[in-house]
Parts: sequence; structure tokens; C-alpha cells
Amino acid sequence: MFLAATSHLPTRTTLRDAVALAGASSDRSLVMKPAPKIAILVSGRQVASRERMFFEIAEQLMARGARVEFLAAGPEPELSGASPLAHYLRSQRVDTLFTTSIPPNLAGLLAARCSSWPGRIVLRQSNAVYSGAAPEFAQVDRHLRDRLIPRLYRDADAIIANSGGVAQNLIALGLDAGRITSIPNGVD
Repeated sequence: MFLAATSHLPTRTTLRDAVALAGASSDRSLVMKPAPKIAILVSGRQVASRERMFFEIAEQLMARGARVEFLAAGPEPELSGASPLAHYLRSQRVDTLFTTSIPPNLAGLLAARCSSWPGRIVLRQSNAVYSGAAPEFAQVDRHLRDRLIPRLYRDADAIIANSGGVAQNLIALGLDAGRITSIPNGVD
């Protein structure tokens, strides 16, 4: 089940690169374009620092004219959330889906794949996953869901890694380095 809510929170940290990757333009030309609709999919487990950071990103997106909705996924969204999310993406005409961690990333990618949704998908990855091909990542704990990452993440239009190490991990998994941008977490 997904909950949608429009964000109206105070701005603290500007994350221009993340905003640009999500597809909101700073162009203030006289040409009237429809405001892009951006959905931010967060884990529904709790509101912690990662989610608060995305509230700040939403403020920046809205300041650039985007319409932003938050979606909260259930406890295992990669397993149960793809179908309702696919329906939401089609029916609400979302331009960009911005996902915040591995479970929402997988749910978003599966939903887009199942629905043939034509929008843009921007993922955020904040931790390294096991890679037997790269010795520096062979000691990372293995999770069954991590097997999906090299296959499904290829469908993403852009991936934000929160560190250079996470970016290197994604490249070691065989993902296109040109789609990966390293943006450290903001600090107040």
C-alpha cells in the first residue's frame, strides 16, 4: 500500500545536483511548460535522516516549479509494492520517480518494468552490496535482494551514490558509470 502526500516543509540544505537529476529545471524562461510531477518513494518503516533529506530535496524541487508527492512503501516494498506503484505511476501521470534506498529502488524499477511506464527513474543508493567480482566488496554481507541490483538498476535513468565507495561498488556490479553521480549527504 502506498500513501501519497504533498510536501510543504521548511528548506535547510540545498542539494542542487539531486534536484537537477530529478528533472526540475532552474530555467525561468517565458516559455510556459507544464510543471513536472515528481514522486519520491521512501521506505514506510520510519522517518529518519534519509527521509528528512528528501523533504529538503522536495522543497528545492517545488521552488523550481515541480509538483512533488511522497509515497511511503510498506515493510517489504520490493516484494509487495510493485503492482500498486505501477497503477499509481500510470494513473497519476508521474514524470519522474525518485527512490531513496534499496527496497524502494527495486519496487520502483519493478513497477516501471511491469507497467511500461515511460517516465524517468532516479535511484539513491547509500550502501555497498556484495560483489564477488571485486575483492573490496566481497566481505559485504549478502542479501538475496542484492542479486536483483545488477539486473534492475540498469533500467534507471540516473543513480545517486552517497559516496565514492558506493559509486565504485555500483560500477563493480557492472552498472554504467555514466549514469552514476556521487552526491554526499547534506549537513545542516
